[in-house]
Amino acid sequence: MQILVIVNNNFHSFHTAPALDVDCQSDTTFASCSDDMTLNIWNVSIKTSVHNLQA
Repeated sequence: MQILVIVNNNFHSFHTAPALDVDCQSDTTFASCSDDMTLNIWNVSIKTSVHNLQA
C-alpha cells in the first residue's frame, strides 16, 4: 500500500505503509512518520522528501 501525503493540493508519495503522524514546522516544511519504520522531512517548495530516516 502506498501513502500519498497531500499539502496545499500537491501529492507526495514516499511511505509504503499507513502514516502515523504528520507535523508541520512551517508553510514549506513538515515531517511524517509511518508504520514502514521511516520518518520523512518534506520540503513542499521542491515537492520532495529532503531527509529520510529508517529504523
